[in-house]
Amino acid sequence: SLKNGLAISYSKLGEIHQALGQVDKALEFFELEVELFKELYDSNPKSESLKNGLAISYEKLGEIHQALGNVDKALDFFELYMKLTKELYESNPKSESLKNRLAISYHKLGYIHQDLGNIDKALEFFELFTGLMKELYDSNPKNVELKSSLAISYRELAIIYQNKTPFHLFALKRYNQPILTLHKQSITLCQQLYATTQLDSHKKDVEFAEKNYLLAKTATYVPIIQLIIILLSVNLYLINWINGWLATGIIIWFWPMRWINPKKARLIKLLLMGLLGLGSWFI
Repeated sequence: SLKNGLAISYSKLGEIHQALGQVDKALEFFELEVELFKELYDSNPKSESLKNGLAISYEKLGEIHQALGNVDKALDFFELYMKLTKELYESNPKSESLKNRLAISYHKLGYIHQDLGNIDKALEFFELFTGLMKELYDSNPKNVELKSSLAISYRELAIIYQNKTPFHLFALKRYNQPILTLHKQSITLCQQLYATTQLDSHKKDVEFAEKNYLLAKTATYVPIIQLIIILLSVNLYLINWINGWLATGIIIWFWPMRWINPKKARLIKLLLMGLLGLGSWFI
């Protein structure tokens, strides 16, 4: 129909202005596109092509508002995009294209909720995104884009889990091990991508994934180091220093470092005990 053709022309004009960086003008045309597609869809709600057109137009408006910093409005439009895309996918569950778009809608909602500080909601959507991306990748493991998206999803999920975990608990294996595993999975996929493509962008992805893993690994030791420093401070200033050093040594020796190889744990403990003894000598 003429109205459908006009909606598509608004869409094209909006995309051109968006590419030129003219965000306000792009917003104007995308709003006109949404208005027409909504009229068309409301008059024929059984049409999947109109539902699809309206869903995509909602996505574009969400992206524009996100770029403009209108996070609440972006959230509204991404929710509408997700709702319609989910309906389309449920009507066509064998469509990998719709599954991929639904995964993308979860990803966008995860980012928005993260920006808004809604960590639990962000985690919920990142988990949904990761679940669908894993299904898509498992059915087509040679697809480079799917592998890249899955690597990103593992990394983002690890980071949000880490942000959600209380700092003082991150030294415990039950909390840090799942996060470190996600980082390792991300590194593995990024390494495979770089080995296949030899692209600098994937090389940077490997370096970024390894950096995030190292940061997470380092964070597991920080609470223990802080505790030791606190104990040392208390021992030095509040109680008899000899008993203090003895108590600190006992705590170090019997500390359950289950997340480290037992041999390495013993070496670390011996090193700490040595440093403790050296410190007592100078004090």
